[in-house]
Amino acid sequence: MRVIGCAMQWNYNRKHEGNSFDHMAFITPLSRLLGKDFIYYDHVEASETFKKPPRQVAKELIELAKEKKPDVIFVFMFKEEIDYKYLYSWCDSRGIRMVSWFSDSAWRFDEYEKKIAPYFHLNVITNPISLFKYETQLIDDLSHCVDFN
Repeated sequence: MRVIGCAMQWNYNRKHEGNSFDHMAFITPLSRLLGKDFIYYDHVEASETFKKPPRQVAKELIELAKEKKPDVIFVFMFKEEIDYKYLYSWCDSRGIRMVSWFSDSAWRFDEYEKKIAPYFHLNVITNPISLFKYETQLIDDLSHCVDFN
């Protein structure tokens, strides 16, 4: 399996604070596990440091996907750095699965996650209350939601 992993390298994109939780907990282990079949892309750096708009970040990911031919694009959510609807449409038409990791489900569901989650094939959440919110407010079929609590 080939995976593109999208996460910020630095804690809140501040290099002086060291690696982010997502980078330490997922990017490094996935890179070791998958070796050459893991491709890393820092979508937060592209957006915040280089001031690229969400559509351009999505297009860069598409170009990377065309070159590397992943099975999955795994995105560790931060803000709206990526035009998710645009990327989802492209990936879905090519059989590439998009997976999101929403680690802040407890407090960001209503203003953020609710509008982005439909553009992923699988949503990983860390708060059991969010699973109820998915069921009642967002998604009839919870088969593509995973709660790790």
